[in-house]
Formats: sequence, C-alpha cells, structure tokens
Amino acid sequence: EIAASDNSNGKRSSEDALDSRTQHEQHAKHVAKKAKPSDDTNDVDPAFLAMVEELKAYIAQHGDCIIPMEYAQNPRLSRWNFDLRDNRRWFYQGKGSNLNEAKLKILDDLGYNWDDMRWLDMYVRLKNYKAKFGNV
Repeated sequence: EIAASDNSNGKRSSEDALDSRTQHEQHAKHVAKKAKPSDDTNDVDPAFLAMVEELKAYIAQHGDCIIPMEYAQNPRLSRWNFDLRDNRRWFYQGKGSNLNEAKLKILDDLGYNWDDMRWLDMYVRLKNYKAKFGNV
C-alpha cells in the first residue's frame, strides 16, 4: 500500500478531497437555487457540444466518465476532461471560465464525475509499474 499523501502539485490528497467536496456542495447549492431549469441554450457553443458528443461516445464504450489523463484513443477528450475541472473551480470562484450554468447542467445530466482523478490515475500507474518491475 502507498502511504504517501502528497500528490504531484504538493497538496495533500485529503485537502484535494475536501476541496472537491466543497466545490460539489457549492455547485449543489447553486443549482438548488434555480427555480426552474435554465433555457440558456444560446450559452452552449458548438465546440462544447462536439466535445459532449465525444464524451457520450466514451461513456457508451466504457460505462463511466472517468477518462485517463493520457487517453491515447482520444487525447483531445482527455485534455478537455482535465480542463473541465479547473474551469468549474474557476467558475465557482468567480474567475474567468469557459463554463456556465447551461454547460454544467449538461455535464451533470450525463453523470460527469467532478472528482479530481489525477491522483487515482497516478496511483494506478504506480501500481502497474510495481507489478511490472517489482519496485517503485
């Protein structure tokens, strides 16, 4: 088992989990304040919808929204997925973000996993390395 609690950017994984939970709670409160679903279809650009279609194809093939950081079959989807979490955080912090309520609703309706998967991805890589080479 791996006992280290630091991830690649130096933050403790428990802090990351708390940050993710806090963002999820903020999002849930923000969505709950809406009296009715948003009709902001003008706020969803064609490029975003194209990526959503690629995400739907991934979900159909894999059964989840957990896209690896380095997804060789679709590197563009992998990068977009990685950027979504940052943009969501910036949206709730009031910083510049290319996400809005309409886009967040589309992703939430798909069951998008907002948890930061970088730590898990690196953990799986480390386990595979140890299995292959016998050490870490």
